[in-house]
Order: sequence, then C-alpha cells, then structure tokens
Amino acid sequence: MKKIIVMCLLFLSIIIFSKEHVPPVYDKYMRSGDDLEILFESPNDGMSSKMILYFSGNLFVYFRQDLFNNISEKLTTVEIYEQFMKEESLIDYFLDHYVPAIYEDKDIYFLYGKVSLGRELLTLRLYYIDEKTNDLKVKIFREMNRDKINAVEKIVEKINEEKYPVPKIKLTTVPKEIITIITRKIKYFGSDRGISGNYKELYEKVIEIFSDKLPSVIHYIRKPDFELIN
Repeated sequence: MKKIIVMCLLFLSIIIFSKEHVPPVYDKYMRSGDDLEILFESPNDGMSSKMILYFSGNLFVYFRQDLFNNISEKLTTVEIYEQFMKEESLIDYFLDHYVPAIYEDKDIYFLYGKVSLGRELLTLRLYYIDEKTNDLKVKIFREMNRDKINAVEKIVEKINEEKYPVPKIKLTTVPKEIITIITRKIKYFGSDRGISGNYKELYEKVIEIFSDKLPSVIHYIRKPDFELIN
C-alpha cells in the first residue's frame, strides 16, 4: 500500500513539474529530430511585403534545438508564437542551420533563402557563408514577370481567405526542408513533412520560379528518394 501511495505521489509531482516548467506549446521531451508545425492568425496590414517566405535544407539528422529558447513561459500561446516568428528570432534559427554546397564553383555553407512579394516584383535573397573566407554572402535575384507574380499573388490571396479559428500546432519527423510563410494575415512555420494545401502550393511555385537560381543541393535534398544522413 505504501509503495502505491509513493508511486502516486511521484506521478503527481511529475505532472506538476511539467505544468510549471514546460511551455504549453512545446514538449521538451520530444524525440531527437522531431519538429514542429505552427500555424496561427496574425493580422498585419502594415506589413510592407504581401508575403515573405523563408526556406532552408537539411542533409543530416540533427538534434532539434529548442525553438522557444529564452522566450518567457508566462506569455500566452499566441504570444510565444509571435515572439518566435519575429524576424530576428527566425534569422537566428536559420543561421543555426547550414548545408555544405557548391555554388557558382565555390564551396559554401548554404544558410537559407528569403523570398518577398512586393507590388511589382518577387525578390529572392540567398544567404550563405563562403567556406574559404568565412564571410557571410547575400545573392539577390528579382523576378518581374507579371504572369509569375500574379500566380504567386493568387495563392497568397487563397491563404488569406482561409478561416483560422484557433492556432494549430503538430509534431513532425525530421524534416529535409524547413519553411516559414508570413502574410498580412497568417504566420506559418513548418517543413516538407507537414506542409500541405495552399502553403505547399505557394512554396512549390516559388521554388519553380527561382529553380535555376538555387544551389543544386536544394534540388538534391528535394528528390523523393533522398533520405537524411545519420
């Protein structure tokens, strides 16, 4: 009987500890390599771009870093999401992930790409580190073809027309591609493992438009038969 009581008290203490120390949107005891999909409504009519999309890739299975590190647990769920999805926080996250690659006949560490949709053009910025000099480099490409821009705008409009009653979050397995989408209505953080619907359509369209501008390693990672290296 004493053993049962002790076990019950131990179980209760674990529950109380978990509630006090683990943010409600993040389980720090997830298996290594598990990742999150986050989607929530975040109206921002003052946003200068109609859409911003970040993307990066993985070659190796990695130990997932704490997405919400240094974010106060006293914040509400959406406030935690908002803190993480701030530009400086996202950049810190993407700078922590790199892929060795060859780009323009140079050995580089590819960090991430950033695509922004303006009124008259679609802009791609590629961020990488030159392996020889260890300098951070940025390559900029601009797409002004009206048909291509219209295609992207239509997908963004469909995203903004969706209904978002509550924030959504789910767990996924180790991703090959990490993707963030921000519009004037929503914020999404996820990966190739969970992205779907209009979000997947938008990502695929952007990759298609800038296909010949991307490091070849991105196309390699995106092959259906590619598996992450342990």
